[in-house]
Order: sequence, then structure tokens, then C-alpha cells
Amino acid sequence: MPAASPYTAPYARPRPPAAPPKSPPGPPSRPPRLPPKPPSRPLSTPLRPLYGYARVLLTVDGNGTAEGQLLGGTVSFMSARTHAAPVFGNPDHWPAGLPVKPRTARHSPQRITAATDEAFHLRFLAQSAVPDAQMVTVGETVHLVDVVTGSAATLTPTDGSWRVCEGGPVKLWERIERVLDAYDVASAPGPETFTLHVYDGGQHLRHPQMSGLPLPRP
Repeated sequence: MPAASPYTAPYARPRPPAAPPKSPPGPPSRPPRLPPKPPSRPLSTPLRPLYGYARVLLTVDGNGTAEGQLLGGTVSFMSARTHAAPVFGNPDHWPAGLPVKPRTARHSPQRITAATDEAFHLRFLAQSAVPDAQMVTVGETVHLVDVVTGSAATLTPTDGSWRVCEGGPVKLWERIERVLDAYDVASAPGPETFTLHVYDGGQHLRHPQMSGLPLPRP
């Protein structure tokens, strides 16, 4: 038998060991559990024809309701076309059916027309009381017109006070004065103290020291 070559046997490469048999696949792993989805928080800008603006950050609940506090400041969004006020015609025509004898107004219209943060806030509260009213000034006379109810009011400065005439089914300035009275009694609460509640029955603006103000549906 021939002798083994000294150049092959000692240097032969050993075969690699056989791979172990694969184990059968186990059950599929479960996906990681995600944290519960936080409630959505849309930012809304309620506005109406009196150009009373407010911002509210709503928290939407799982049952379809939402609520949130009004935000401070005078920043707001641009008015959308769907919020355009209805045309009320010539304001000089509306006072024709108003009472001849006026009364003394408890509040000046400047409380909701002045260029101040408080007047900005009060204008929204006033608009909540008369949601369809519009305001325009002709000369020194301030006109309030509600084409939905057919109501109107005028405020005219006289001897350091304001005289108001109101007509129609809704006493527009009287409603605004009630809100201003309640606001003063509550020590002039800021926007952040008001909460907007939205639910199936509508939406209401509430304050712990004032009567709730219903807001029309958007």
C-alpha cells in the first residue's frame, strides 16, 4: 500500500460540523401595546355678525361632547365666507318703527366698541346674547339691526348720556345690558374663566357667576 503523501494528509481541511436541525416556528409575537389615544383638541373661533370673536381650545370626549376654556387676548382667525352677515339694507329705514319716546341707556355702546381687550371680550359676550344682531354707526347714532327677528335699536348721545329706542320682538340693547350688568356684578371676569360646552343639544357659554349664554350652531 503506498505511503500517504506528507503534503496532503496533515494539511487536509476538516469538514465543518453539520448545522443543528431547525426548531419549528413558535407562535407569532404580539405587536407592542400602544398607549391610549389622547382626546382630540381642536382650536375653534366662534364668531357672529356683531364681530364678537373668541378662541377656545376644545377637548373632545369619547361620547361626542366637547368643552374648553376661552383663550385670552385679541388674536383671532379671518372671518370665513359662511360667517358673512346678512344684508340689512339702509340703517336709516329701520328706526321708522321705533318708539318715539326713548329711555336712558344703562351702558354706553363704547363698552363693546372701544379698542381695548375688555371691549373685545365684552363684544363676544354681547353677541352671544343677541346672536343675529349687527351694529353700524351713522353720524353719532349707533344702530343695532336683527334681520332674523325684525328687531332694531338706536343709541344716541344726549347731554353726557345715551338714549336708546328699541322695537321689534327682541329688545336688543336691553339684552346686551343684562349681560353687561352680570359681568360687572361678577367683578369683570376674564375670558379664561368662561367655558364653552358643546353637545347634541347645542353649545353654551358658562361662567360660575353668570347665567349661561346659548350660542347658535355653527
